[in-house]
Amino acid sequence: MNIAQIKNQWLSAQVDVAYPTPQSLIGRDLYLASVQQCTYQDVALQAVAELIPQDVYRVDFHRLTVMFAQLQAGQYQTPTEKEAIIEFFTQIIYAPPCELYLGFEQGEPVAAGVLTQTEAGVLVSDLVIAKTSSAYETPLDFAYQILKYSQVNETAQVCSVELKK
Repeated sequence: MNIAQIKNQWLSAQVDVAYPTPQSLIGRDLYLASVQQCTYQDVALQAVAELIPQDVYRVDFHRLTVMFAQLQAGQYQTPTEKEAIIEFFTQIIYAPPCELYLGFEQGEPVAAGVLTQTEAGVLVSDLVIAKTSSAYETPLDFAYQILKYSQVNETAQVCSVELKK
């Protein structure tokens, strides 16, 4: 199983509970369909050390999870899809191998992403940048900030970034 499959399995398992909400199951299905269109790009971790740090935070309590979910939902078209994605992502329980991250600008969340770490490597995925952001021009800009903030060991890892087509 590759690292993207590990991440997708971890996210899917978040709603594998005794009584998942119907909306969270719809959200999971929407999410899994969306990641089928992703591409993967290897990145060099050495460049991370030279970055000027931005306001990046690991999501570790529910209010940040809601902000993360709202940014993720912004990629979907209909209100029904957006609500389902929010329901799906707000079910997340914080546990390895994945961590959620938010980027802020002037106190407002403007970027979201997931960091998955295994012995085999690192994947930065599910990158979303709000249209209002001036701090991050591309998803790759935020991916590098996540890597800097998380202090991934740059000599021991193969690192990829998941990008939407």
